[in-house]
Amino acid sequence: MKLPPEPQPEGKETARKAHAAADVERSRRRGGASWIVTVLLLAATAWLGHTLAEVEPVPIRRPLASFPMVLTIPAPAERGNQRWRGFDLPLDQEVLLKLGVDDKIYRIYRGPDNESIFLYVGFFASQQQGEQIHSPKHCYPGAGWVTEQEGKVTLQTSAGPVVVNRLTIGKGLERQLVLYWYDTHGRVITNEYAGKFFLAWDAVTRNRTDGALVRISTPIGKGDDPTNETIIRFAEAVFPILRDFLP
Repeated sequence: MKLPPEPQPEGKETARKAHAAADVERSRRRGGASWIVTVLLLAATAWLGHTLAEVEPVPIRRPLASFPMVLTIPAPAERGNQRWRGFDLPLDQEVLLKLGVDDKIYRIYRGPDNESIFLYVGFFASQQQGEQIHSPKHCYPGAGWVTEQEGKVTLQTSAGPVVVNRLTIGKGLERQLVLYWYDTHGRVITNEYAGKFFLAWDAVTRNRTDGALVRISTPIGKGDDPTNETIIRFAEAVFPILRDFLP
C-alpha cells in the first residue's frame, strides 16, 4: 500500500513557493532584457544601414592603373637596390562583381632573381551593407586555404612605423605568406572589428565610408622563414606610394 506523502512543515512550504516565484520573476526579467537588446540591435542595424546609404562616395585621388609598374626595392647592403617589374593579372567579371570594388590593382611583381610578389589593392569609394571590404581571414578559407600562423609585423616606412597583419596559409603543397591591412583615409587598421567601428564612426562624423584593402603575398616553401624580409621590404616601398592614390 502506497503511503501518502509526508506533510511539509509550513515554513519550508512557504520558502519553496517564494523561491519558485523568484525564479519566475528572474526568468521574466531576463526575457524582457533579451527582448530589449534584440530590439535595440535591430534598430541600430537599420539606422546604420540608412546612414551608410546616405553617405556620398569619395573618389580615388589617382586611378590605381597608374600605380608604378616598376618599383625600386631596397636590398641587403651588399646587393644595393633591386628593380621589380609588375605585370597586370586578369580578374574575371564574376569575381569583380563579388568584390564590389570601385578601383583595383591586381599584379604580380618579379624581382631580379625571378622572385614573385603579388599586389592587390581594392578601393571602395563608399561602403554600404552588402558592399564592404572582404577580410582575407574569411576569403582565404572560402577558397580552400588553411591559416597556419597569424600575427603582426611592423613596417619601417618613410611615413613612420606601420603595423600590419601577417598570415601564413597553406593549401595542399602550396604555402603563401600574406601581409594585409585596411586603409581608411590615412588610418591603418588591422582589426576587422575596429574596421566596423570606424566605418560607422566616420559615416556619422565625417560623412564618408571610403576605404581600401591592401594585400601583398608571396609563395614560400615548407621550410622557408615566415618572416621573409623580401616581402617586408616590398611592403615598406609600396606603402608611401599608395598614399598618393588613396583619399
